Amino acid sequence: MSEAFRYPNACAMLNQATPPPGTLTCVTAPGEMLLLPDEWIHATCGITDFTAAAGGWLAYHTD
Repeated sequence: MSEAFRYPNACAMLNQATPPPGTLTCVTAPGEMLLLPDEWIHATCGITDFTAAAGGWLAYHTD
């Protein structure tokens, strides 16, 4: 079994194992937002009792 699939979610992996080499981590503060480049593989983990997240795709228009 692949190392990535040994954990039920990103929070469990971060609590139980060292992230793979090359892994980047980021903690945002209240009022901050993180934008990821197109096609970046990522996982999220809430570190408080209250976490809000929004996802979406921005369309590129060339007309």
